[in-house]
Amino acid sequence: MSSDGSNLRRLTDTPRLSESAASWDPSGQRLAYVASGVTSLGDILGFADTIVEQNADGTCRTSVLTDPGFAFYGPAWQPGPGRAAGRIPC
Repeated sequence: MSSDGSNLRRLTDTPRLSESAASWDPSGQRLAYVASGVTSLGDILGFADTIVEQNADGTCRTSVLTDPGFAFYGPAWQPGPGRAAGRIPC
């Protein structure tokens, strides 16, 4: 949305997926969140088995990490090699 609250636009709305716990990268150009295809108490609490990232305009949706044996919660941006802030090239 714009800084005045206008132009609201939903960025995540994947059918049959629970998407939650979004985190913006330091540049504000990329978003990471957790996603799960199973509706459970873990989904309600924000836990899921996949970490996804995408550009702020909704393009280049990419699964970063998927493991059905784990429950991820709230991705956090960390500095380091290969983790630069900014848009994801598609």
